[in-house]
Amino acid sequence: MTTQQLEHNPSYHPLLVVSHNDLLPFIQEQFSSGTWTIRSYLALLIVLLSGIVLFGWIDIVNGAISWGTLLKYMGLGTLLVFTLIIPLHEGLHGLAYKIAGAPKVSYGVNWRKFYFYAVADRFVIDRKAFYFIGLLPFLVVSVLSILLMFFVPVQFKWLLISVLFMHTGACAGDIALFSFYEQHKNYKELLTFDDVEKKLSFFYVREEPDENS
Repeated sequence: MTTQQLEHNPSYHPLLVVSHNDLLPFIQEQFSSGTWTIRSYLALLIVLLSGIVLFGWIDIVNGAISWGTLLKYMGLGTLLVFTLIIPLHEGLHGLAYKIAGAPKVSYGVNWRKFYFYAVADRFVIDRKAFYFIGLLPFLVVSVLSILLMFFVPVQFKWLLISVLFMHTGACAGDIALFSFYEQHKNYKELLTFDDVEKKLSFFYVREEPDENS
């Protein structure tokens, strides 16, 4: 479905328009929603942080690594996330868009608010495509980080642990959108597209048909 078809289809109506300049308030609103998505995400971050404290203490007590080395490599992991992994994250979003059928994907960065983005201009996606596009970077980076931990020296294991934790935290924007979709799961369809020139994201919905009609 094209954006023109969507905008002129009487079965669909606009649900929300979000300016790309107002993404932070939108994310904050979603994180205060208390949805299952948000609660699960926060629980995951707590579990990861608890694991860092526990296994870091175990490795230090057992002499596998010193405090200084552990902190050094976790710092390097954090630096790696902000210099390489986040651009890779957006590249994976772009790959997912292409797999979903987007003819063109654009990439950019807002240095003032420090976020990167990948968008497919006026390419309409449904729920299934949205979840695929949104989840692919999280799954790829998380799975690769965990698998590589079994094949590297202990200091690089801690670099990867840092990558895993910091990248999971950097997925907050994607999680906020999943929460938004959860809040509107009762609609029969929820479609979305981005307008790159206007820097807007549009969400359209179709109601469940009336069973008595």
